Amino acid sequence: MNRLMTILSMEERKVTVVTIAVTIHLMLTCPAALSCTVFSASDGTTVLAGNNEDYYNISTRIWFLPRENGKFGRVYFGFDDFVRQGGMNDQGLFFDTVSAPKLQMPQYKYNYDYPGDFLTMAMEKCATVREVTTLLRDIGPFLNATDPPSTTGAFMFADKSGQSVIIEGDVHIMKEGRFQVMTNFYQSRPELGGYPCRRYDIAKEMLQANQAVTVDLFRRVLAATHQEHEVGASNPTVYSNIYDLKKGDIHIYHYHNFTNVVVLNLAEELRKGRHQYDLPSLFPETLAATVYESTLPITALRRVMKRGRISEAGDTLRRSLECKRWCPPEQLNRLGYELMGQGKMPEAIEVFKLYVETHPDDWNAYDSLGEAYMNNGKIDPAIQNYEKSLRLNPRNTNGAKMLEKLRIERESRLKGRVDGN
Repeated sequence: MNRLMTILSMEERKVTVVTIAVTIHLMLTCPAALSCTVFSASDGTTVLAGNNEDYYNISTRIWFLPRENGKFGRVYFGFDDFVRQGGMNDQGLFFDTVSAPKLQMPQYKYNYDYPGDFLTMAMEKCATVREVTTLLRDIGPFLNATDPPSTTGAFMFADKSGQSVIIEGDVHIMKEGRFQVMTNFYQSRPELGGYPCRRYDIAKEMLQANQAVTVDLFRRVLAATHQEHEVGASNPTVYSNIYDLKKGDIHIYHYHNFTNVVVLNLAEELRKGRHQYDLPSLFPETLAATVYESTLPITALRRVMKRGRISEAGDTLRRSLECKRWCPPEQLNRLGYELMGQGKMPEAIEVFKLYVETHPDDWNAYDSLGEAYMNNGKIDPAIQNYEKSLRLNPRNTNGAKMLEKLRIERESRLKGRVDGN
């Protein structure tokens, strides 16, 4: 399924809390995780929130959705799959998320498919942390569709009054004092893993030692807790943000370079209508980011594709010792659809095959491969892949429709052959 086209039309997708968290983060423990650091603070005058986004995908995006139909205007940050990693609405409500160990949860009365996922509802309708927690109380915690239910991540919300909350499944931890910090462990259940976490300790120590809440302080905290691929971190800090929740200013840093900053004002950006930015394009090129991008297998894959050497594509990925981690599924999916849009069906099929091979538990990999086979007139393999996709995700309604269409077409072809004989 081409997730990108849906997002580029700026339609909000239904994404559960856990789906968002898993997309952002795949590992579980603090030292080796796809680790993020999130914090908020207030001093009675200024209210700021900050985050380091640590991930292996350097294709980062910013997109703006103006106020309409009673929904607050908002900005989201994320990657080229346009799943929301963090953001702020025009009421000064901020959110960000981190991964954490798998946490099994009890069944809840209100654990059902809500019309519009929790995050969408919160950012469209809530102005304060209290409204967010009330919303959660009304609908119940959004959890993985597993038996028993589970969650693998936590949220922080903060508002312009200075209040903030960390949401860990069914536990809400309200801010006490001037600041609140969140990294990749459950503060309500630290024994599950990810703690102790040095990033958490550093952020707390620096915020505790400085009474005044300033952009410079937040920048120094982000710099002190960032991660670098060049010194062994498997998932570098690809962007960092500082949000002024009263003014609506967003200070943005690219690839842990805290010298170059771009400042966007949310109100000014929303007046421009729906639009998006390729985050790296807002900054001058830096050697560290360029070198890191050149080492990614997806970059090498694009190079061999441009040279028309499709037979090398599989080997390019297989030579990577960590191909699953270093080839984001959204990038493989996007490349496959780019090739399909250019009419290069054999090449698109090969890319989607690699997507399936490197991410065998991803229902969307089989959905995309099925679509490629269908568009290439290969009904049987298309059916086989749509069936696999539906086994992994029975809620894939688009796949179900395509599968029904393909089965009808196959029966029609078989009937035509019989009648022809």
